[in-house]
Amino acid sequence: MHQDVGAQLRQIRRIGADVVFEAAGNLKLQAASVYYARKGGTIVWFGCSPVDGQIEIKPYYINDSELKISGSFNNPFATARAVRLLGSNKVRVDNLISHRIPLRDYLAVFNLFGKPDTMKLMVNTE
Repeated sequence: MHQDVGAQLRQIRRIGADVVFEAAGNLKLQAASVYYARKGGTIVWFGCSPVDGQIEIKPYYINDSELKISGSFNNPFATARAVRLLGSNKVRVDNLISHRIPLRDYLAVFNLFGKPDTMKLMVNTE
C-alpha cells in the first residue's frame, strides 16, 4: 500500500523536516523530497543518481516555500569498498548502533533523533 510519507512526516513534525537527505540516488525520491521539508528547509541530494537522470519539480513551490536544495558529491565506488571493509571485520561498527528498530515501527525513529543516547539508528527489515 502506498502511503504519503510527506503527510506522515508533517503529522509527526507538524510542519515538515528542517533538513531532508536523499541518499539513495532514487529519482522519484529526489523529486518527492522537496515536499518533505518545512518552509525555509533544506534538501540535500547525496545519492548518486543516474548521469542522464531527470526529475520534474515545481519551481513555484520551491520559491514559495523558500527551500534550499544542495547537491553533495558522492563517490559511487566508495560504497563497494566500505561494504568489503565491513565484511572483512577489520572495522567494528556494532558499538556505533544505539537503537535497532523493526521496519514496522519505522515512525518511532523520528522520536529518537536528537536524544543524547542516540548515536546511529538501524531499521531492521526482518
